[in-house]
Amino acid sequence: EAFAGLPETDPSTQLMLANLELPPKNIPELHEGALSGPKECPVPRAALAAFKFTVKPPKGGFTLVWSNKGGSSREKLSFWAPTLDSSGGGGLLGQVTGALKFKGTSKARVCLGHYATKGYDPPSKEHRVLEVTDTATATLSDSEHLEAVV
Repeated sequence: EAFAGLPETDPSTQLMLANLELPPKNIPELHEGALSGPKECPVPRAALAAFKFTVKPPKGGFTLVWSNKGGSSREKLSFWAPTLDSSGGGGLLGQVTGALKFKGTSKARVCLGHYATKGYDPPSKEHRVLEVTDTATATLSDSEHLEAVV
C-alpha cells in the first residue's frame, strides 16, 4: 500500500497522492560528461565493414539491480543486469552507457537491457550481451573506430 493503514480508494489517500511531490533524481549515465557531449566521429565504409557483431553470454553472470524481497508482494520478482567483464578490468567506453571496452583490445561488450525473473535467482545462461569486434585491428591494439561504432 502507498500509505499504510489507508485504503487506496479512501478520499484522503487520493488527496495525499495528488499533493505528492517526487524530486527529480539525476541519473549518473545521463549527466556524466554532459558538458562535452559525444564527439562526432564518422567511420569510413571500409573500416565499418571490418566490424563483427556477435551475441554471447555475459562473462561474469548477472548483478542484481532490484528485487521486492522484504516487501509485502505475494509474488517474488527481481531485475538483473548482465555483468560485462568477469575480471573487473576495463572501463566504460566513452559516453556510451552500458558498454565495456577492454583495454588494449579491439572488442567491446554492450548490455542490451536488464532481465526480470520470477523469483530471486539470476536469469538463465541463455540471455546474451552484444560483443563488437574490430577485425581489422590487432588483438592487443586499440581500435580507432570502436567507440564510434558502439
